[in-house]
Amino acid sequence: QRDIVKINRLCGERISIRDYSTTSVMLIFQRLEHERLISWKDVNYLKYLMRRIRRLDIEETLTEYEVKRDLTILLDFYARKRQGLDFTCCSHNVRRVAGY
Repeated sequence: QRDIVKINRLCGERISIRDYSTTSVMLIFQRLEHERLISWKDVNYLKYLMRRIRRLDIEETLTEYEVKRDLTILLDFYARKRQGLDFTCCSHNVRRVAGY
């Protein structure tokens, strides 16, 4: 519960939450996503928040997520390339991570 209050205070200027004590983590994340501060492609702001509240365990988990996400994207790119598929069907993220 204290972590929620800390996150609320850190995000207070970017998202509008009136009552820090009754706000759920899910609501905070939904608001952050709505404001385009976090997404499945970009968890940097979330990692910043976790560092600020000294939840390095969660920051480490987010870093592991980023590595797994990027490896999945690269494997998808590799598989498409090996199969000779047209790269126009690749998402922007595949191209960005693969440097294509």
